[in-house]
Amino acid sequence: MGDIIEFTRLWTQAQPVVASYVSALEPDFHRAEDILQDVAVTLLKKHGNYDRSRPFLPWAMGIASRVVLQNRRTEARSRLRFDGGLAEAISAAYQEMLPELREQSAALRTCLRRLKGRAREVICLRYRDALKPGEIGRRLGLPAVNVRVILSRARTALHECLQRASGMKEQRT
Repeated sequence: MGDIIEFTRLWTQAQPVVASYVSALEPDFHRAEDILQDVAVTLLKKHGNYDRSRPFLPWAMGIASRVVLQNRRTEARSRLRFDGGLAEAISAAYQEMLPELREQSAALRTCLRRLKGRAREVICLRYRDALKPGEIGRRLGLPAVNVRVILSRARTALHECLQRASGMKEQRT
């Protein structure tokens, strides 16, 4: 039971960065989600091999890279393919950017928590559930144009919140 709790805690922290890495390599949202689930299952299966004296995120990123490449081999008939060198270059860039990505991810979570009411609901439907404004409008009983306005205002609020967080970080350094 303790291993599952530890894995859940570590995966919850690493998942946003791994998800953005997978999305950078797989432009199709739904396929990227499937790959991310494969990564999570693989990590859970291999968690017993994880060296706890080392950081979890780089280990998870290495496994994610292998799962993405394995998925590529399986989907070799796809029209869009990266060569191995490009995938390695993207992986190296992500490894270099990990500290900054962690900070940005934490700041975004904080800013999302500050969004209230309809704005938060619309943002979640758009980006978590990948719904288009028309579908969001149907679910919420709003015209699509209203959904677009709510999205625009919510994105502006998130952008400003992230700018403030970035400015506060720069003042501390």
